Amino acid sequence: MRVTVSALLSANKSFLIMALSSLLYFAATFLAKKTMTEDDFYYWNVLLTVSAISYSFCFFGSEQLFLRCGQLRSGQYYVPANIIKIMIVSFSVYLVLFSLLTNMVLFRVNDFRLTILVGLLSASCVFVYNLLRITKLFTASQLINNFWKAALFLAVLIANGSNVREILYATLLLCLLVAVIVLIKTLPKINFTEDSTDNLMPLFIGFALSLFVLVLMNNFDRFFIETYFTKEEFSNYVYLLSLLIMPFSIVSSYIGFKEVAMLKTCYIKSEFHKKVILIGGGLAFIFTLWFAAVSILSGYLELDIQMSYFFPCIAIVVIKSIYSLYSAIFGLKATAQQIQVSNIISVVVVLLGASCSYLLIKEPFLILYVVAAVWLIRVLLFGFLIRHLADYQTN
Repeated sequence: MRVTVSALLSANKSFLIMALSSLLYFAATFLAKKTMTEDDFYYWNVLLTVSAISYSFCFFGSEQLFLRCGQLRSGQYYVPANIIKIMIVSFSVYLVLFSLLTNMVLFRVNDFRLTILVGLLSASCVFVYNLLRITKLFTASQLINNFWKAALFLAVLIANGSNVREILYATLLLCLLVAVIVLIKTLPKINFTEDSTDNLMPLFIGFALSLFVLVLMNNFDRFFIETYFTKEEFSNYVYLLSLLIMPFSIVSSYIGFKEVAMLKTCYIKSEFHKKVILIGGGLAFIFTLWFAAVSILSGYLELDIQMSYFFPCIAIVVIKSIYSLYSAIFGLKATAQQIQVSNIISVVVVLLGASCSYLLIKEPFLILYVVAAVWLIRVLLFGFLIRHLADYQTN
């Protein structure tokens, strides 16, 4: 039995790291709510939001070209040099636009140091994370992807409501230093080639639009609430998401992260559908228990939670977990035309969702129903577009 347990833990180190990071993220948000002033807590929630945006979009989707067009041979990753050039240019453009947008249009925190630092940290972590996961170093990739969450927990603990912004900035700066050191050490795993890549720009544009749509889907509710409601209501909304949904979003990201490496070599449609049902059902059950626990502790957590939140929240959790699977296979095997079609339809859906929110929603948390509907349509769209994908196995 000892050997079995030990083997199980060893095989799931990356999952344990992800689970611990989720716990620390939860704890950091709880401590922030308990100890920070209203203004500092708003700053904290803005930091979480811009970090999520940056982690999703810092390369404009060109990291998907890195995953799709490279080849793993004997522990080394061979990738066309022009893809790295696209990634560098994409990040440079992103950093400028991201800083201007978040400081002058959205949130208006007027802190260019913060947004530039978050952008640099995100790019370093995203690049190393993708390199390590495609080489199947799952534990190491999860460490680099999540270590900053542990650092933020310590920062909130140390700050204890005082000098919050300075301590958070210093922590992020230290995280960037660690990320850059790891980046330098992992670069020898890459071999640049001069291989020609067909349809590179259409794929890049498709991936860029896909991730832009994903950023909109993940954040349009926050943009809406930040624009039309008060800072306190924005903070309360993000706090609810952080405690109820974010831990499961991290789990969904982990599912997709493992699935990409597996789908590079094998796709059996019947097995894939079984996995969809198993993961969706399993997370629905776990979320039900989680919602009950959070509801019981809502007074201590300072969380205004209602039973009506359960239905849209469990829908978001289940749909996002299923989406992580479909997104993995779609990113690897979809044609440029399919990607473009999915993007156009998704943009229309997000715009319709935002319009409905503007016209109908008078209470912030009702937008959760719109979020669930938008994600459901995205999953159904992916499933429809890849319905004729043939089974394959390359090893």
